[in-house]
Amino acid sequence: MDFENVQHLQAIINKLRNGYLRRATTTSISDQQAATTRDVPVKGPVWVSKFDVPVAKEDNSWEVLLNVVDELNDRDIPYHRPASEPLRFQWTGYRKNAKEDTLEPVISEGEKFQNLVNETTSSLTVLYIYGGTFVLNHPSRYRRIAGSLAHHTGGKVLTLTQRLAPQNPFPSALLD
Repeated sequence: MDFENVQHLQAIINKLRNGYLRRATTTSISDQQAATTRDVPVKGPVWVSKFDVPVAKEDNSWEVLLNVVDELNDRDIPYHRPASEPLRFQWTGYRKNAKEDTLEPVISEGEKFQNLVNETTSSLTVLYIYGGTFVLNHPSRYRRIAGSLAHHTGGKVLTLTQRLAPQNPFPSALLD
């Protein structure tokens, strides 16, 4: 393979187009989101406690963050200035003596959180910001990782449910 030879490069491009792109399937963002954003039932050696934080009445951090976005927007690209919304969180902790197929007990979120706290061995808290490019995923898809972090650190892990694009355009998820 001669990377300086245009004919060789063109042959590779053609092979990629013919071999890969013709077999590739197109999936809409809606279908991809549906596959990655459902809240998977909790099971296994993890405690999960979900809670919401209402919109703060006298908090100017939202406006400060939007002003930063404005300052960085040196090309004056128009964008939607989203409203602040309640934030949805999940605490995850290690659950001793639970097997991989053990279902979550039917108790209140407060009781789940108290059990989670009772089983932590460290005051460490990890803020886990999962991937998905602000388009895909849900904290439930990262419970195994969050549970492993909690287990190995002895602490608890906090994840935030981000608003997703395109339903919530930039900078909604970033500001969450």
